[in-house]
Amino acid sequence: MKRQILNTVSLSMLVMLLALNLQIGSVYSTTIKGLSVVQDVAVAPEDFIGSISLSEANMYENDFNSKYLFPMQGMCTTDDGKIAVIDNSYGRIHILDTLLDNTFTFGSISKFIYPTDIAFSSGNFYVSDALGGDVKNYSVSGVFVKSIGKGVFNAPTGVAALKGYIFVTDYFSQRIYKLDQSGKVLQYFNIKFPGGLSTDNNGKIAAISMFENKI
Repeated sequence: MKRQILNTVSLSMLVMLLALNLQIGSVYSTTIKGLSVVQDVAVAPEDFIGSISLSEANMYENDFNSKYLFPMQGMCTTDDGKIAVIDNSYGRIHILDTLLDNTFTFGSISKFIYPTDIAFSSGNFYVSDALGGDVKNYSVSGVFVKSIGKGVFNAPTGVAALKGYIFVTDYFSQRIYKLDQSGKVLQYFNIKFPGGLSTDNNGKIAAISMFENKI
């Protein structure tokens, strides 16, 4: 029951996040155009009706093993090819091998309120907790290291790590922050209601503007 209540509160707050439509700031970046889908994977079957979270399922059957099925938002890969996937309902990070088998899990509903994005760099995971108001740093083995940006971020929705720096999007502040490894803010620029972040091998960062439906 506690899990369902917390999930309901978290979902309500997320809806509020997306519903607020304050037009502040502007984007100083190149807009990517002409995107097209290459392939869809893990699409629900056509006869699937509605949706249900694991916490809701466990209200009726507590023996459901959430290790094998979890709602996803945010993922990244590690240096050794493993895949880290966020489980929003339980505030957990699942580490999968290349066959998508769960190798280990860290985090919990008491550690994250609503994790939304994850990045990996130099043996460290960085997880943005949109409703927790910070980015949490974990070691490659899933041991908590430190909290970053508490009191600075309002709703950190995206995180990326590149060349020794940490980049965080803040939905309410409508900014992308650049931080050093200690969590000190070095600079920022404005973007309308930013979402997730990603990087490529050429040192570029891709950021989503949820207001403009653009990358």
